Amino acid sequence: ECGGKGCTNCTIDGHSSTTMAAEIAKKNEIPKGLRSIEDLTPTVQFALLGSGVFFFFGIHNILQEAMMKIPGFNFGVMLGYMEVIGVCVCSYFERTCIMKETKRVAPLSAYPLLTFCLLASSALSNMSLNYINFPTKVVFRSCKLIPTMMVASVLNKKVFSSVEYSCALAVCVGLIFFAAADWKLTPTFHPFGLVLVILSICADAILPNGQERVFGLGASRLEVT
Repeated sequence: ECGGKGCTNCTIDGHSSTTMAAEIAKKNEIPKGLRSIEDLTPTVQFALLGSGVFFFFGIHNILQEAMMKIPGFNFGVMLGYMEVIGVCVCSYFERTCIMKETKRVAPLSAYPLLTFCLLASSALSNMSLNYINFPTKVVFRSCKLIPTMMVASVLNKKVFSSVEYSCALAVCVGLIFFAAADWKLTPTFHPFGLVLVILSICADAILPNGQERVFGLGASRLEVT
């Protein structure tokens, strides 16, 4: 039956055209829960991503320490380069092949500082292991939260309360005590190594604040990565 031009109740073998279209669309619809991790609940996302960070960062540190303990291995800068290249290749693949992002939002001039800080943080930290041992490096880098907050106050005009600074200090002290057991057994202090690890902390404090400024320009996570 058809009511003429503009009719939406046309029937084919007892089924309306709108009903048939809805059934076809429903059959072809991809289950929402299978599209991406963003379709999961925030709690599940946090648990999965947080566990992934601890797992892979732990493996990263174990392999890093093992390589730096190899006799004659003095290629800390190369490890930094390899980390930057790995981040670039993987993020480019995810951005172009999975998320289908093709345009850059933030200006190109916003990225040299981020790249330099990422390379400096990794390379200087690795180079310092030629002069200080791994526990000593961990003790110093455990304090990077406070410099990061200080840089945020300068670059991004953020205001932190005394309670927030106290919590950050407590976290840093806790991490230091955690690494202090091994550090007391085999402490290694070389002035040049300490300078390198302090410079890596400075670069690491600037990096997330620079990323936040680029996010403020509308850049996506993958673009900044």
